[in-house]
Amino acid sequence: MKEKLLNIWEKIADVNGVALGCAFAATLFFCLVAGIVLILKWIWSLTWIKNATNSAGDFITEYSNIFEYIFVGGFFLYLAGCLVVGIIALIQDNRKSIVKRAKAALEWLLKGIFILILIAFCLFFLHECSYNSHDVEPQLYEHRM
Repeated sequence: MKEKLLNIWEKIADVNGVALGCAFAATLFFCLVAGIVLILKWIWSLTWIKNATNSAGDFITEYSNIFEYIFVGGFFLYLAGCLVVGIIALIQDNRKSIVKRAKAALEWLLKGIFILILIAFCLFFLHECSYNSHDVEPQLYEHRM
């Protein structure tokens, strides 16, 4: 009987150890998230950060056609590179090479699109944060009236 009770007690102790470990991991995760949020709030409270993001936003809106030309030109360079690599692979007539390079080209294209989407989200949220912030002077809202 003692052995059964000791066995049960060991299982309870194991379960408690696992539960405490999970609780510690969850607490650590939430503390890290809260710390990151507090650091971002503190960084955003600095006026020179707000001024820099506003200046960057103004620059992007004024010269958006330059960025459009850069991205379109980069995309055309990418397509030209894929075409050259495809022609070289066809000349070599190595099917494994064609498949391998096609997969690599698709992977780089998807990574590039993902990075552009991340940049767009970051710029959008920075724009929304700077114009919807509570501590911005009311004179900046006069243009909306």
